[in-house]
Amino acid sequence: MDTKSEEKKPIYKKWWFWVIVVVVLLAIGGSSTDTNTTNNTALNTANDIATGEATPEEQKEVITIVGEELGEYGKLVTEKFNGEDSDTNYVYKLPSGTYRIYTEDKGFPNVFIVKDELKTEKEDNNIVEHLDYTSDEAVILTNDENNNLNGHAVTSAVITLGEDESVEIVGKATIHFEKQ
Repeated sequence: MDTKSEEKKPIYKKWWFWVIVVVVLLAIGGSSTDTNTTNNTALNTANDIATGEATPEEQKEVITIVGEELGEYGKLVTEKFNGEDSDTNYVYKLPSGTYRIYTEDKGFPNVFIVKDELKTEKEDNNIVEHLDYTSDEAVILTNDENNNLNGHAVTSAVITLGEDESVEIVGKATIHFEKQ
């Protein structure tokens, strides 16, 4: 065959063109198979949960709360000093039980367990109504194991809420409560 006639062939008639096309198609097909596998796994898990065929591990209820937004579980609680409003807090009444809590947010959101009723105390001739914290310490969450406020912040924690307890979230952070 003449070299000049080979050069005049359209590109789609050259053998190397088809090799490139096949390689590109295989690459595209391979990547969409991975995505389909992931999507199918998620779909199968959702179907298993809906039909009751999933294990209890896969059926854990997760409640997501965004701090400083009321949503389904939130309420504003106003603390008082001598009968006048002094401080407003976002408190969330979740069903009682044990939860694993975690966040994906940057920063260090604080979660406190509080009693549902305000505590009234007399301090130096002043009447103070304030949140009744069950502990002096907050659970400080982080999404980064390496940035943990010198060991004070954790990536997740387990808390237990009684019938008469709620949680206060300080800051505008998204906190996930996974029922245990």
